[in-house]
Amino acid sequence: MKTFFLFFLAAVTATSCKKDAALWEIKNLNNNTISAFGHGGMGILYRYPMNSLESLNHVLALGADGTEFDLELSKDGQLVLYHDIYLENETNSKGKIREKNWSDIENTKYNLPYLDRAKLILTRHFFSHTGIDNQRIFTFDCKVEASDDPDYINGFADELYNIISQYHIENNAFIESYNIDFLKRLQNKDARLKLFIHCNSYSDGLYAAQYVHLYGLTLDRLKISKDEITEAHKNNLHITLFNMSSENANIKAIEMSPDFMQTDKIEHLLKVLKKK
Repeated sequence: MKTFFLFFLAAVTATSCKKDAALWEIKNLNNNTISAFGHGGMGILYRYPMNSLESLNHVLALGADGTEFDLELSKDGQLVLYHDIYLENETNSKGKIREKNWSDIENTKYNLPYLDRAKLILTRHFFSHTGIDNQRIFTFDCKVEASDDPDYINGFADELYNIISQYHIENNAFIESYNIDFLKRLQNKDARLKLFIHCNSYSDGLYAAQYVHLYGLTLDRLKISKDEITEAHKNNLHITLFNMSSENANIKAIEMSPDFMQTDKIEHLLKVLKKK
């Protein structure tokens, strides 16, 4: 019995070491490390909504390398932090943010949590209420549609750049969008900006890279392979992965050697990457 136990322990230890070695054999453009970002703050599983001040502040307090958040442009040119298209899906207001002035929705509250409902906030509100740490990365997921007209695109890009400039975060801002014209507008304003195309496949990302200077590609982890990530790195394109809502998904993504991960399981990711 003792011999069996020792054999079992040795097998478990060998398996564990092999797994740990696989996790730490990271090869990417980010100094062979993976930066751990929150998804809208603490993610979809947290008791406060994504993009709420409570969720965003908590993920930074945990020691995450940064966080992603979602931006929508109001009718009067204010950038609001919100993920969904329709306000009624998550809040006590109705309609689309792009059809509302900020004064119409500034008192909007999320439906959850019931006893301590969070408020809808402006991007400027977040930065004015959060100490800016130049070691953190802020990923702006900009909700600009392919069909949006030039005035909307330009207004969105101009207000975003005004915020980035005001808070002096040009070097630690990542900007994501599906819209190439939007990214080109920002590139023309400041070549230092780190631009990511939000794409559905690696080939789509390469296509976009012909028209705008990209820092990287943002993809669902299930829509790109490890070999494609390796090829992207050879093309000097950083890779951000999202769609990690479980611990197993975190591990699967790590094994692909991306540069950045936006996860809903940030505490687990920080622990696995030994950042906590």
